[in-house]
Amino acid sequence: MSKIVKTEKINTQVIIAGAGPTGLMLANQLERFGIQYILIDKKPSTVPESRAMGVQARILEFYEQLGIVDKALEQGKPDSRVEFYKGDTALATLNFDNINIENTKYSFIFGLEQNKNEKILLSNLKALNSIWFDTEILKVSKNTEKPSIVVSSNNVKKFEISGQYLVACDGSRSIVKESLGLDFVGKRYENDFMVMDMFGEFPENIGDITATVKQSTLSLSFALKEKNKYRLFVSVPSKEILEETEDKAVELALNNFPKGLKIDRVSWFSYYQVGCKKLDNFRLGNVFFAGDSAHIHSPAGGQGMNTGIGDAVNLGWKLAYTLKGKAQTNLLNTYNEERERFAKGLLNTTDKAFSTLVSHHWLARFTLNYVIVVVIWVVSNIRPVQRVIFRKISQVGLSYKGLSMSDGSVASFSGGDRMPNVMTLDDEGQEVESIQILKSTDFSGFYVGETEPKIKYDYEINWYKIKADSARKLNLPDKSYFIVRPDMHISKCGLVSD
Repeated sequence: MSKIVKTEKINTQVIIAGAGPTGLMLANQLERFGIQYILIDKKPSTVPESRAMGVQARILEFYEQLGIVDKALEQGKPDSRVEFYKGDTALATLNFDNINIENTKYSFIFGLEQNKNEKILLSNLKALNSIWFDTEILKVSKNTEKPSIVVSSNNVKKFEISGQYLVACDGSRSIVKESLGLDFVGKRYENDFMVMDMFGEFPENIGDITATVKQSTLSLSFALKEKNKYRLFVSVPSKEILEETEDKAVELALNNFPKGLKIDRVSWFSYYQVGCKKLDNFRLGNVFFAGDSAHIHSPAGGQGMNTGIGDAVNLGWKLAYTLKGKAQTNLLNTYNEERERFAKGLLNTTDKAFSTLVSHHWLARFTLNYVIVVVIWVVSNIRPVQRVIFRKISQVGLSYKGLSMSDGSVASFSGGDRMPNVMTLDDEGQEVESIQILKSTDFSGFYVGETEPKIKYDYEINWYKIKADSARKLNLPDKSYFIVRPDMHISKCGLVSD
């Protein structure tokens, strides 16, 4: 006779399903605002494999807001030089050094593997009793207005956890998503992908990042923090992968990167399929979807993990303001409005370009072998083009312009844009970077001139003066002002009327 296990009932404010980078960032955001949560994941701890391999400038800014950017910078590697190869021949170099036109301190691509990101985010959490690893979701309530899940912890005890909100951060095969009958819209790529972490050597003077077109195959490499360690990606038509072995992975790498590559040791490899897909809506009642449970992207450009972390930052403060009674519940509608549009934009740009590069269609093959040479020359020689690319890849150009929480414009800035990092004067008249002020959980105001603006707004605002030299660099006229949200995006900007 089987033993009957009693189900214990628990209540919390927010249930987070999935303790990857997205779920861990959301937990950090909720702690920042003093919100109760329970974070659950089936795995025993953070992932041991490196998996996603980099964080962008915008994410480093979020890390600085949390006070963990120094840990990230210590454990990762800034990558500034991108080398393009056609076969064994170097075509051009793209260098992001001194490209800081966005007033960010992080004008580089930053190599920091997923497992390191997870450990950094986890180590910053204080509510350790709220973090439940070795916990499997058994059932998800269909009542999305009053979310609840049944879980089994350590295969021993069952809990029914009820929350005011449930956030699915549990990946592309999300149990929450499947239980509620939702599915992605989009497609999978024609190719499979081999990914490998290896120790070895590339030809002399190889870039921090390389993109190689060889035998109509696109391959990417990234230099990692550890000496002589690299991350490799090779796109391969599915029908050509006959065996998913380490020997086959090594063969693919040696055949598709520039001559001279030496692989001494493989520390991890995997074969996987990738699609460009998303949900139509990232919210269903009081259930929200973030990260890979809401959208999946190509490995090109390093956008997947970064976009999930951005989802968590966007949603975290909105849940907190709603739960604390500082905002009406309709604030939560702006999460889907803003993040679904951004994910859709990625699918229509970065992912569409990548889809073309790995396609087997004759026109795509022609593009890959010939037209791309011209494109690479343009990219590597015209600085404004490089700035556009950096804005896109780094996510510092991400804007919610034209949406319901974004209003006004001044100089080159609009409501919804990322707030640039400027020098300001704090409450004691001391010089301080605006990003330090934006560690606050409140709305912050910044102005140019001698007089603090008197502006009626939905939220209480603490005002700070922008130093004159910073204002000149940004071409901000006298009486300019910015009202900035807790996620460091401009909510409203303009000129103070007399």
